[in-house]
Amino acid sequence: MTRWTLEWLRLIRTKRWLAILGIFVLLGVLAPVTAYFLPRLVPATTGSIRIQVFPPHPYDGITYYVDNALALGVFVAIIAAVSPFTVDAHRGLSLFYRSRVPNAGKLIIPKYLVILAATVVSFMVGLLLCWGESSLVLGHVSLGRVLVGSILSCTYISFALALALALCTLVRAVLPALGFTVAFLLVIPFLGASSLAARWIPSNLIGSVGAIAGGGGFSAYGPAAGMTVSATVILVFVSIFLVERIRDSL
Repeated sequence: MTRWTLEWLRLIRTKRWLAILGIFVLLGVLAPVTAYFLPRLVPATTGSIRIQVFPPHPYDGITYYVDNALALGVFVAIIAAVSPFTVDAHRGLSLFYRSRVPNAGKLIIPKYLVILAATVVSFMVGLLLCWGESSLVLGHVSLGRVLVGSILSCTYISFALALALALCTLVRAVLPALGFTVAFLLVIPFLGASSLAARWIPSNLIGSVGAIAGGGGFSAYGPAAGMTVSATVILVFVSIFLVERIRDSL
């Protein structure tokens, strides 16, 4: 049995794939409904305060979905990933892995790519459901523009999971790694307080699908996309280096 087969079986038999797919599908179904009914649920006046609620745009459902999917959905994916990512949480299991895998790359890469593939596919399933429902409830949305924007969202997902991978190999404990990963993902958007930094940070990609679906340009997200891809590659290589270094100390 290859490492790839083992990781797919681990994902399927532990039902982690169901949790990942389920949250993205749920968000994809609820987002257009939320965008449609929100103006009707918010009162026009509250005491002496008048609230002006604009009618929903066709791409609002897409925006709601992506914002929640790249927060709550990615959080669920990270929960599913931290246990297989933390290969050195137990010394016995660590020795078992290393007795059957010649190098750290062949141990780490399948774990990362299998979880990433499951998350990206689940995200796209939810996005397509959201697009179809938004087109029926809110109005026509260009599928081509949605798919172009989804490339940037998938880039952010790959970064978030690579960050979790690096922290799991560094901390070597499941719960602390989960906590540090969530903390880092929450802190990163605050780096965008500066208009110069905002163009480069990975969290700038979160709103890309809704903006592009609404007529925005893809090129505006180029700096953030380039930085995110570079950071993802670096984090994966750092993870491999850390696992290989621990191998030498065992």
